[in-house]
Amino acid sequence: MDFLTANSEIFFYDSFRYSFFFSNLFGLDIFIAIDGFSFIFLFLTAILVPVTLLAGWDSIKNDFLLYNAMIYLSIFLLNMVFAVVDLFSFFVFFELLMIPLFFLIGKWGSRPESLVASFYFWFYTLFGSFFILIALILLYIYAGGFFFLSFVNLYNNYETVSFIVCLFLFIGFMLKIPVGPFFHLWLPQAHVEAPTAGSILLAGIILKIGAYGILRFVIPVFGFYLIKYSVFFCFFSILSVIVVLWNIESCNDLKKMIAYMSISHMNLALMALFCNLDNFLGLQSFIFFMFSHGIVSVGLFASIGFVYERVGSRDLTKIFSLRHQPVFSGFFLFFFLANMAFPPLSSFVCEILVYISLGIGSFFILMLSMIGFFLNGYLSILIFCRLFLAEGHNLYVPFYDLTNREFTMSLYLSAMIFLLGIYPNFIFNLIEMDVQYTLLEMRYFFLMKFV
Repeated sequence: MDFLTANSEIFFYDSFRYSFFFSNLFGLDIFIAIDGFSFIFLFLTAILVPVTLLAGWDSIKNDFLLYNAMIYLSIFLLNMVFAVVDLFSFFVFFELLMIPLFFLIGKWGSRPESLVASFYFWFYTLFGSFFILIALILLYIYAGGFFFLSFVNLYNNYETVSFIVCLFLFIGFMLKIPVGPFFHLWLPQAHVEAPTAGSILLAGIILKIGAYGILRFVIPVFGFYLIKYSVFFCFFSILSVIVVLWNIESCNDLKKMIAYMSISHMNLALMALFCNLDNFLGLQSFIFFMFSHGIVSVGLFASIGFVYERVGSRDLTKIFSLRHQPVFSGFFLFFFLANMAFPPLSSFVCEILVYISLGIGSFFILMLSMIGFFLNGYLSILIFCRLFLAEGHNLYVPFYDLTNREFTMSLYLSAMIFLLGIYPNFIFNLIEMDVQYTLLEMRYFFLMKFV
């Protein structure tokens, strides 16, 4: 037992390429380290920084300096979330991140309902934080710390408590993604009322924090518990996809529809993870899906922001014939094709890997997941045709195509999506060693229970 514990600790810290230790920073001992997992999410954050800043360059008219301060604070806290190693620091920086986001949605939202949406966002994220906080308290009481070795000691000595900690961490992270036919309700409302930059941060990177938390704190030690109940998690994700896409039929707000499709994609990635958790392909496809989805969803939300700036509405029943903007139409079509996993774009690569992973895990779950695939494609085509091909009364006919700022944002995101599609090995090479380490740690802790 001691040999396995010691070696798993070595494997864990060996996987970090760079590490720094700050003693007593803000009253905390913070260990900052970067491995392949954290680098991928830090890289995604860096990619989205210029898009986030450009999104509010012309559209924000009041308190522009304060708005930029909230954006930069959010970016700093995001970097800290992905760089820290212990669970307590992760929790602290994640909760601090909610403060600038609350003000971004509430103060710079597009409609009077933005303050209500910010409270919805705050309430549901705090609800998820409650479970993580309970897990933190139990971890400290029974293991005496928040670092990796504390998880090892808890798993090795307190089986019942370790299962409870795993369950509470898992529920908390799932609520922050969000997963579930009911818990996702706060996210579309937050997207609808948030400024474009807020939606970019939410869809592009903040929703990935829950997935990162599972990769960092749950799977290495408690992966055995997830494998044991993986069928339940898969069916729960399938139910989430069906419920979310069904809600789109009664929705006319473009931004809310894109938010629902974004949630369905996140649940699809989680299905691949749960269905094939003990396999290299399952983890690899999940991480690449998170990265690709972060860029594609940002392209869609940025395009919806361009529509709103011109038309003053996001109501699909009132907007027709935007085809008079050929450049904008071309970029919008590109992002919708990426959303539908059209080759050779990045989403095509990740969805092929996801469906292969689902097929290896369970052919029945693969067939059920195809419901979401066809619904997502149908809705993407429906939205594009309604915006750019349908004839009818125009709420407002735009007289200008993309500005230089909007063209730069669209071209930048399109290039990223295309380059990742033709050379996905750039991401795969970064995470290969870390996926192998994670699988090795998971198997070590499985042996600790049965050897």
